[in-house]
Amino acid sequence: KNSQEKTYSIQIEAVDASGNRIADDTIYVNNLGSGQSQELKAFQFVQSDVLESVKTASFKIKTVTQS
Repeated sequence: KNSQEKTYSIQIEAVDASGNRIADDTIYVNNLGSGQSQELKAFQFVQSDVLESVKTASFKIKTVTQS
């Protein structure tokens, strides 16, 4: 809806069935204009001790910041 390009920071949280946080990640969307989209990957670098838990986790967007 905005005619100017914006940059966004999106914090995502992986949680288990009880709602406990397993891991979190932040992705950055740079120079996104009106009507555009970008495909990004989160949780590419997960600690080995929580990797299996992240595979079956639910994901929540915690914050979105526009700059």
